[in-house]
Amino acid sequence: MTGSGAAGRREDLVCGLYDLAAWVAAHPDLPVPQVRAWVSSGGEVDDAAGCVLVDRAAAAAGVVAGWSHGHYQATAWFGPVELACYRIPEGAWAEARARDSYRDNVRVDGAGPAGVAGGGR
Repeated sequence: MTGSGAAGRREDLVCGLYDLAAWVAAHPDLPVPQVRAWVSSGGEVDDAAGCVLVDRAAAAAGVVAGWSHGHYQATAWFGPVELACYRIPEGAWAEARARDSYRDNVRVDGAGPAGVAGGGR
């Protein structure tokens, strides 16, 4: 790492992207990787502030943000590289956590918990 804080993380990202580009160019015998960059919508902020950040990222990328599948999101493409920024509203997170709270109690075809005879994944 080159530094701390946002400036250091930004510099590290740029260096990493250049390193990845050099690796892709140096290995034409390997498949081209899929690359997706995700801009955080500020998990520590409320939904309204998170949506404002998505709007700012969308404007900077020249796209329009919108709602899709319960998420507020913006997606832009730089060649084959996807840049995504999205906000999952707190209510949607709470619903997912409630639904997932039963995950370990659901058994399919008699499978038991991992490590128990007849169970596991």
